[in-house]
Amino acid sequence: MLVQLESVSDKPLIELNRDPSHPRGRANLTVIGLGVMSEDGYEDAPFLRAVNISHFPVRRCKKKFSNPSWVDRKSMLCAKSRDKDR
Repeated sequence: MLVQLESVSDKPLIELNRDPSHPRGRANLTVIGLGVMSEDGYEDAPFLRAVNISHFPVRRCKKKFSNPSWVDRKSMLCAKSRDKDR
């Protein structure tokens, strides 16, 4: 997907975290994106969205999955927040 702005943005640039040792513990995170808006995947977000969620350790995340090998420490992080994945 290619997105074109209607005009120049006055919002500050953000820097992406590339340090795999962060976040640590139960850090609060803000996630932004253009994902799907429904569990069935048929409703796309019409605009950039943001949600605040809480990070939790990979070892705890692996316990939540039926197949812990799905959790890739190099490319994923584990986070959740009540009623924020809907």
